[in-house]
Amino acid sequence: MRAALLVLLLLAGCGSWPRRPPGAGEVEAALAELAQAAARREGEVAVLGFRDGEGKQTARTRLLDEYLLSALLRSGAAVQVAGGEEVWKKDEAIPARYWSEVEAPWMAAGYLREDPPWVYLRLQVVERQSGTLVAARTRRLAAAALDQGLGQAPVTPAPLSATLHLLALRQEGGFARQVALEAGGRLQPGDRVQIRFEVGVESQVFAFLYSSAGAQRDLFPGQLVYKGRMHYGPAEEEWLSLDETNQVHTLYFIVAPRLDEDKSALFENLAELISQGQVNQFSGIEKLDQAVAAFLAKQVGGDAPPQVLRQEVALGEEEKFILADGTVLVSRPQQLSGAPALVRAISFSVQ
Repeated sequence: MRAALLVLLLLAGCGSWPRRPPGAGEVEAALAELAQAAARREGEVAVLGFRDGEGKQTARTRLLDEYLLSALLRSGAAVQVAGGEEVWKKDEAIPARYWSEVEAPWMAAGYLREDPPWVYLRLQVVERQSGTLVAARTRRLAAAALDQGLGQAPVTPAPLSATLHLLALRQEGGFARQVALEAGGRLQPGDRVQIRFEVGVESQVFAFLYSSAGAQRDLFPGQLVYKGRMHYGPAEEEWLSLDETNQVHTLYFIVAPRLDEDKSALFENLAELISQGQVNQFSGIEKLDQAVAAFLAKQVGGDAPPQVLRQEVALGEEEKFILADGTVLVSRPQQLSGAPALVRAISFSVQ
């Protein structure tokens, strides 16, 4: 069976996969990158295959095995197919039997960890004689692309979710006092704002303020965040000061599976709306929302642009935060959800 598999892979290495399924390109690219960790070794590389988080083989891991072997052969590596079908123990990077049964000087084993909407591929290469880890690579891949590579319809991801605290401070008599930051509210010049949030699934978050004068300031820079911990914007002990008078600011809090680093097109569209007079103070703010939604639609796809949440939302239990200077803040987080992206917008004035 191993010989037949190698013949098939050698034929595949000379061209493309027959009836190449949708999503294969992203899978191939990921495995080609991972294969470089093993391909630069002299002598044969014993490929033990991928296993999931439970140490088992699945349809996904078998597909990854095929792409890995193909990538290795295309790179010119000498390959030995050594993996069996047994379940691996969770605490074993490589099962004990392979150390004595494998003859190749190098062994490559892969692991697949699922965290919807992503899967994480990790490939480790060890020297068999010494047990030294000589290379390790990790790559994140959209689960939908892997399922398309299997010829399956992609699984619809669960709605994105987040809990969001909107905080504001005002300096009075040498002391900081918490004030309300809410839709349609009014803050004073010199007031400071901050957001604190948690996400329900690993995702990318971008938060910024956009003024009716066309000024954009980041609260959170647009990066990958993990569930189960509190994140801060700009930082835990940093606040964004509102110094402009007679301005309306809109705070956009965006959660998406993925976001391009280059957001210049978005801000060019927003600036054009301001310069054309289509947005003036609170008037025309919905056009800003439409521009943000259109930008995100290109990022995340879907049949319709994401909805921008402006209406009242459910609130969570009251939480207290103690700042470094002893100031105590009390807040009930907004409980947000949405798909294929989550966008919360709050507009307020500074007078």
